[in-house]
Amino acid sequence: PIKSKGVKVVLLDANNKPLEGDCSVGEIAVQSPNMCCEYWKDPVNTEKSFVSLSVDGASADRKWFKTGDMGRWDDPVRQRSVQVLGRLSAAIRLRGHPNEPLFPGKLEAVFSTHPDVRHVLIHGNNGGDAVVALVVAKTERGATRTCEEWVTEFKMMSEQNASEIPLAGVPAAVHVESGATADWTVENGLLNASQKVARANVITRHKEALDALQHN
Repeated sequence: PIKSKGVKVVLLDANNKPLEGDCSVGEIAVQSPNMCCEYWKDPVNTEKSFVSLSVDGASADRKWFKTGDMGRWDDPVRQRSVQVLGRLSAAIRLRGHPNEPLFPGKLEAVFSTHPDVRHVLIHGNNGGDAVVALVVAKTERGATRTCEEWVTEFKMMSEQNASEIPLAGVPAAVHVESGATADWTVENGLLNASQKVARANVITRHKEALDALQHN
């Protein structure tokens, strides 16, 4: 675990057991002398978020806080830094890839760098076969690309960013709208105040299109 001025970090598997010496993805848990060990008058969330662990032979008396963020050691042996991948609640585990969760925000951060993309949302269901994408095109070229052409574009980006996007993260189908006629804005509720995609609102607004993509 990371140790810095009393702060310790470990990665946990689904059974709250520390991951040791590998490149697996786990939930980030932290401990420090100044950390509280409960939620005020909230025993339910306290039980969910604070766990007792025995790490490196240390006593399990002091609780560890489960952050809800998923991460991977940059160096599994030295364990000096953690790459934060995304929220546990947002992770998508596809059929055939149960130990390789996909994090939509991380995929979107890469795909949004495409010169023809203004906004992109990656969507999928746990146990599903693939993820799909909604794209708001920045250019006329992007707006007129077919679904198949967009899938090819995103596959190329995956190959160029293999450390960020596994092959399973390439959308199997893409729904495209022109930014000139269907932009996502703070005013229409599809972006939040920090200009990030308001995921729940976009999914609700485009439920019909997403359902069609997933059943193609």
